[in-house]
Amino acid sequence: MKKLACVAIALLLVALPCLSLCGCDEKPAYTPAALRQDVAVEQQFDLASCGTLDMQKSPYVLADGTALEAKRLTKLCFASNSVQDGQTLSLYTFDTDDFANATKATITLDGNYTVDKGVVSVDLSAVVVWVGRGQQIAFFDTNDTVEVTIFAQQNATSVTDGSAASVPLALYTHQYAKQALRLSVLGDSISTFDGVSNDTSANSTLAFNKQFYPRFDIVSSNQTWWQLTTQMTGMSVLVNNSWSGSLVTKNTSRAWQSRCQNLHNDKANVSPDVIALYMGTNDLGQVEVGRFGKLKDVYNEDTGYVTPQTFAQAYAICVHKMKTAYPNAKIFVFTLPQSSYSVDESMLQQFNDTIVQIANYFDCVVVDLMAMDGYHYTTHTSDNLHPNRQGMLCIADYFARCVEAAI
Repeated sequence: MKKLACVAIALLLVALPCLSLCGCDEKPAYTPAALRQDVAVEQQFDLASCGTLDMQKSPYVLADGTALEAKRLTKLCFASNSVQDGQTLSLYTFDTDDFANATKATITLDGNYTVDKGVVSVDLSAVVVWVGRGQQIAFFDTNDTVEVTIFAQQNATSVTDGSAASVPLALYTHQYAKQALRLSVLGDSISTFDGVSNDTSANSTLAFNKQFYPRFDIVSSNQTWWQLTTQMTGMSVLVNNSWSGSLVTKNTSRAWQSRCQNLHNDKANVSPDVIALYMGTNDLGQVEVGRFGKLKDVYNEDTGYVTPQTFAQAYAICVHKMKTAYPNAKIFVFTLPQSSYSVDESMLQQFNDTIVQIANYFDCVVVDLMAMDGYHYTTHTSDNLHPNRQGMLCIADYFARCVEAAI
């Protein structure tokens, strides 16, 4: 199908006040805040004034994307004469003058759009398109199959050849609630990044933490789920005590013993306000799940903690030690999404049920990664386990909205 592109007569930036959350106070703490539909950029649609543009010059960069910075796109509207299920369109976010390292999102039209008087509205809630500070956004590409109607006036710029071109768009966004809080992370390879999760200036015990990232398309710590979350929410990373290959239960890198109590800056004596516990993937298949009933099962005031033999015991000890060491911190525990490590769905469910049970017992917030919209390890990871850029964005968005709902 030959693609057409559009240019609008005028570009109007509209700043609307944030809408209130939709009933989040009535939902369980582990349910993330609902996406808001705030208009960030609006462009008039004059369907009587259409023209044709060479799509070989695409994709097209929004001339002024300032209104989109530090926001997630939730809906995209554009003019089209004909759309149908199965067609695709592309969105790119990238640092200025660095399109070669752009993050691309491919949107497939499949029950996620409506058409009214020639204007197509696409719901983007199942894909995370995040525009960071100082980033630009580009729309449509030569490989897209969706047909876009265009106007003759040229207001945007093609990234491929620099010629003037633009598309008429209405963009709706979600701006996460800002939290000036200190975040610490306890994790495995999924949460590592060299220079951060082995940074002894943050905590002197991190020197021997093994690293997995940077690898694949994650080349900067700014592309990790935890750093993206800080960009979205305004939090800052205090300590990232993540160790590639580590378990909650056993090995020298076990989390339950001392790592769970090394989430503060021991030089400045600063403790976290928020703790993210994202572990258990490496315990799957290596450790018996076991059961946890009450604190007395794993801890006695006279004799201290038992030596855990099961995942449930170790996870409970880990959380209790964090609660004791950081009584003022809000702890968020992550369930495990599907991966190549979790092909046994029954076993994965047992581990996740255990995580949720322990989190509820110790009054933690559950970040239920199994409930992430659109996430699947075959498309959101680089090796069926470790998240790629889109996977990291999905996790970051979900965690940020859980923080937004809980704090």
